[in-house]
Amino acid sequence: MKTVLPYIFFIALALPGCNILGWTHRNEQSHLDRGMELMRQGDYAQAEQEFARAKEENPASADARYYHAKAVQRGAHFDIVDLVKEVSQARTDRCQDGASLPLYNNEIDVLDEIYRVNLIIVNDLRPIYDGETHGSISARDIDIDLAFASLLTALPGLRDTNRDSTINDVDLLLDIRYSSTLEEYYITGFHEFLGGGSQPRSLPINASGVNPEDINPLINYVLDLIEESDDLLIATLQRWTTGTSEENIRNLLEDIRTTIVKYYYDDDRDNDGDAMSDEEQLNGFDDDDDGLIDEDTDHV
Repeated sequence: MKTVLPYIFFIALALPGCNILGWTHRNEQSHLDRGMELMRQGDYAQAEQEFARAKEENPASADARYYHAKAVQRGAHFDIVDLVKEVSQARTDRCQDGASLPLYNNEIDVLDEIYRVNLIIVNDLRPIYDGETHGSISARDIDIDLAFASLLTALPGLRDTNRDSTINDVDLLLDIRYSSTLEEYYITGFHEFLGGGSQPRSLPINASGVNPEDINPLINYVLDLIEESDDLLIATLQRWTTGTSEENIRNLLEDIRTTIVKYYYDDDRDNDGDAMSDEEQLNGFDDDDDGLIDEDTDHV
């Protein structure tokens, strides 16, 4: 039997008890109290700071981590539920040729906020899920929140090309799109790692995270995020009623995983299944006429 979803942003705000197991710092209690009061007042930015202080004083406090994640989410300018539903529907609606993956249609500052906020939530909640904390919040209280935050970290992660936990104008504009002809996703923009193609890169060639040698670490980073998200979704979605399709989300993650591995650079492997390795040049063109650009590349 599935349980109705108690997202961190739907649970009623209640004061923590005064004898919660593991609280050993008086200041932590006061920071939590002040944070809870600020949450009631709708001052999520200040509440976030109070919970951050409580977390700093006792990193193993599940309550400090949970409420810090909650304050960060409440202060965000987007609805996680709506974003997850949009992602869930993406695989069903993928009929428009060249359409970008959901989330990638947003302006950079919006995508950056989605990415950063969910990274913070993941970093706050993962220790609770892994049993590394103590307090009144358990792994079962936050598992679905962690699963969705991981999903919304993994999908935009490809835009964090220098992997500094921020998506901004020093990152390259990689895009995940759907081809109705090939009936699969593909990625555009990898040639920007060289500054070539029809849209010359404005960043210096030696800028951090924007050289060909950075492609494979970026792919590995995103694949790790996808694997973590998928594992959490398997473990949690079957027991929650979320208004989203578990099958659609997991199939989309598998689509993206299958797509992204094709773009490994100069690794002497046949990454796209055409019995050739490193057959394309990293130049923004379809050198082997398979409908994909800059997959399985080398640079000559």
